Amino acid sequence: MNFSFLCLGVDMTPDMQTAQDLILKEFSQAYTGDFHFENFGSENKFMDGLHKAVEDSDIIVLTVRADLFPAFKDFIGGQFQFKPKPQKTIRRLIVGTYPDMEKDEVLRQAAIPSKADAIISQDGLYSGYALRTDTQILIVLPLDPSRLDYLLEDGVLPYLRDNLEVTSDSDRLKDLKPVKQKGKKKKKARTAWNGVPEKPQAAAAPEAITPEEVEQDEAAEEAVPAPKHAGRKSADYNADYIQGVLEKLRADDTTVTLADTKTLDFIRQMADDGIRFDDVLSFGTFQFDRGDRPADTYAAQLSKGAFENGSATLGASITKVISRKLDNGKTEYNIYCSIYDGTKAKEAHVTGAKGESPQQLIFRGIEVLFHMIALWDEEKQSAAAVADAEVAATKNAEASEAAEAEPVPEKVAPVEESAPVEEAAPVEEAASVAEKEAPAAEKTSESPAPEKKGEPKAPQKKQPAKRYPKRMSKAERKAAQAKEAKEAAKQAWNPNK
Repeated sequence: MNFSFLCLGVDMTPDMQTAQDLILKEFSQAYTGDFHFENFGSENKFMDGLHKAVEDSDIIVLTVRADLFPAFKDFIGGQFQFKPKPQKTIRRLIVGTYPDMEKDEVLRQAAIPSKADAIISQDGLYSGYALRTDTQILIVLPLDPSRLDYLLEDGVLPYLRDNLEVTSDSDRLKDLKPVKQKGKKKKKARTAWNGVPEKPQAAAAPEAITPEEVEQDEAAEEAVPAPKHAGRKSADYNADYIQGVLEKLRADDTTVTLADTKTLDFIRQMADDGIRFDDVLSFGTFQFDRGDRPADTYAAQLSKGAFENGSATLGASITKVISRKLDNGKTEYNIYCSIYDGTKAKEAHVTGAKGESPQQLIFRGIEVLFHMIALWDEEKQSAAAVADAEVAATKNAEASEAAEAEPVPEKVAPVEESAPVEEAAPVEEAASVAEKEAPAAEKTSESPAPEKKGEPKAPQKKQPAKRYPKRMSKAERKAAQAKEAKEAAKQAWNPNK
């Protein structure tokens, strides 16, 4: 299979050189061959090179500097007799991303040949196209490094995979049949596209431009936004939510390293908008070629590589927008996110909504990624709190067991110092001395009557309370009670009773 890469322009800028290197790198990874660019300094020389490429090559890639791309599309269309028509998806995407852009400029940016397949950029601007005949494929691209990665990986390479029934890299494209061929095609008239490119026609002399028209042109140029970055709109992402997640991660000492993908440009743009990623988010250098891997596996490998090649708590990744052809012929746009903590990876799949631009899908994917990180951090903090509680309970239990095992010392009251006490006499001696010293009468009165051994004690009956006549007053009753108590005391004191 033969490839031709042509560029109109020899004054190479750094962006043009970067873009050409990116194109050659992507094609060399997908196909084998000698890939190089031919640069032409004039339209006549460019058409001579194109005439030769049509004769010899299966796939032809035509490029020009990004700011000249709309005019370049008109030039190629005129030479090949293509009928241009604004492509609806490109037009809707540009209007959604750049609502202030003038209508004429939108139409110029969205115009491609009516029978071509659009190669759409992430914001619609400088979208290319691909056109296939029975034997060849023509691809027209801008040399814009900020958009080429998306144009190639989500446009050009999938288009070639879908439209090339190739069994080996050496097969000739002109020997293959179209993928979807309905009936017998009519023979086409011999034009520049199916054989002989026409020489460029002499350009008509430009009309004189008035000063008023010059001012209008300058005003129109100022109204067109810079092409490299679309610029954030307030509805693109929830800045407050992302900043809140970052503050929580910062408080929990959780750090994240991102794998190196083109989507990081959008996160860097958020940093330019004022989002503080410092001390939390770092941009890693790990890259990984997807190849034929499923998109979710690719995202997981990216996050794992970011973790293993960094020193953060968590590795994370977010892919660029990945397109997929549906059975009904429509294109579905998806983006994949993943995080890896050293033990397992988690993935999320975000599908583009109807009318959602790729840029809006990317920012929504970034929000999903931060939501995944926030949930992981919350689970980590909850698990740490449970572990700390278990450790504390274990320590308390061990301390209680140790306290129960140790003997409790007896408390001894302190002995107060006092005057020396003479030694007490033996009990028997003390009793005999007391008997000798006490008078006989006193000893008899204080000592109770001796009890006979073996005789049981008679139970003492409780005397009922004495009743007085109701006619007695309180004073008379108290006097009688006092007199009776006095008599009872005398009787109790008389030992001879």
